[in-house]
Amino acid sequence: MNTLDTSQKKVFYTACTPGDPKESGMRMLISRLAAAMLAVAIAFVPTVRSGGAADAGRDYYNKRCAQCHALSPDINHYGPNLHCLIGRGAASSPFRAYTSDMKAVSAAGLVWDAENVSAFLVDPVAFTRTYLGKPDAVILMQVTVPTEADRYNLIAYIQSRCR
Repeated sequence: MNTLDTSQKKVFYTACTPGDPKESGMRMLISRLAAAMLAVAIAFVPTVRSGGAADAGRDYYNKRCAQCHALSPDINHYGPNLHCLIGRGAASSPFRAYTSDMKAVSAAGLVWDAENVSAFLVDPVAFTRTYLGKPDAVILMQVTVPTEADRYNLIAYIQSRCR
């Protein structure tokens, strides 16, 4: 049977026994807040950080995006291709109809990652205007993806097609 020697008992007793009642209450409050924050973080991490579900993203892409955007390199429809979008610079496909403002976003150095693609899809015009600090910026993309789950599912699907 394992037993604690005297020095171990003192450390254990000090760590587990509250001294000042105010200190004990504060520790309890901090512990509860930390546990609550961890629970909230865990609840949201799969949606935001896992990148979503590619199958659901494929369905969304086929219904709302495929009419204008291709996922194959060097193919553009009414909008630029989205092939390997994540990690690519803004306005970097061979699409010829980028507006001067979208070209300015590219010149400013925007590289697409999941977070800024998601922010763009919330409201592409507002994103561009905010990014450039230009309230009258004009881009062709007017379609929004209002729900976070749909945005990250769509991003997951686009990434799954990057070969």
